[in-house]
Amino acid sequence: MLLASRFQLLGLPSAKVLVPLLTVGPMVALLILNSLPHKHPRRRQLPPPPKGFKRTLIAAREGREGSALDKNVVLELVEEEDGEEDGTAVRTDQQHLAEKAPILMLHGGFGSAICYYKWLHWFKTTGRGRRIYAVSLSGHGASTRPQYFHLLNKNHFAGDLLSAVKHIKRVCGKAPILVGHSAGGGLSQYFTDIFGEGGLLNGLVLVSPFPSFGGWRVYLNWFILDPYFSIRMLWQMGDPASVLSTPRLVARAFFGTSYFTSQTPPPDFFEDMNTEESIAWPSSMMFRFVNTERVKMHLKGEDGNVRLALIAGTEDRLMTPAVMEMLEKEYGCGLVPIDGAGHHLMHDIQWEEGAKACLDIIEHWGV
Repeated sequence: MLLASRFQLLGLPSAKVLVPLLTVGPMVALLILNSLPHKHPRRRQLPPPPKGFKRTLIAAREGREGSALDKNVVLELVEEEDGEEDGTAVRTDQQHLAEKAPILMLHGGFGSAICYYKWLHWFKTTGRGRRIYAVSLSGHGASTRPQYFHLLNKNHFAGDLLSAVKHIKRVCGKAPILVGHSAGGGLSQYFTDIFGEGGLLNGLVLVSPFPSFGGWRVYLNWFILDPYFSIRMLWQMGDPASVLSTPRLVARAFFGTSYFTSQTPPPDFFEDMNTEESIAWPSSMMFRFVNTERVKMHLKGEDGNVRLALIAGTEDRLMTPAVMEMLEKEYGCGLVPIDGAGHHLMHDIQWEEGAKACLDIIEHWGV
């Protein structure tokens, strides 16, 4: 009511009318602009995986029956190498590995497996006996880019995720624990809702995720942070990357004040970002897209406890503490705050605190 009254005092329509126009309206316009085939952009050269990891390609065959958009898509999967690393034995005892569930990390918008390079190395060196993976969805990282990439929504990317989860379960003999960040966190909830029945996952850790009740609040926060958000995208012919087109815009949206005051994101972060994003992905999660009760049911372990956790930075300007508290109330899973971290806490100054919090949660589950 307070928000509505402020708009009315300015002689503007109520918030119920103005907020959708400011957030959803431009998204619909951009979706129309991006509905035509786009020229394949120049892909940046990807940095090598962290030491002790390798980049492999797996077939993306799930959820593509009858689809003409992507017949021969392969997905990038970054995983541990077998052998010796600097005199330290890499875990190769399959019986030991089978005792603990593997971990699969999923990036958000404009990301790829690169987003988790710091976490991958840290998780590996802790020596807690888990296989660690990070996947890149179609059109991200080294994964195949379908021609109509800009029309790929949560349903398509859920098929990518299903392919990766089934591959890991087949290789490791145990269902993975999924870690999803930002839009990937929203996709992880949707995936668990749709495909989670039947033991496909051993748990879910959400890192500053799209909320289950829809991302329109997130884009409203982004509009408040950057009032030229929509104008900039429309001016650049609907290019979603325009909102993150400079290091300063990236630092302001993705990082806490420690990085924002310097006006630049961490070294190499800007150059390693995906060069484009499908506007249909966040658009398909703009309003409620998840049945939270079904998500919890699909994550309930044999002990009756729901293996679901939420981690977020206290200085996240997009998935703000207020939004994350609303999400925590929906799931009742508890919220682990990372003090001073921004939205991209896997690369912020506090990245190690976030990694430790994530692994501590998983170890507590005992899977």
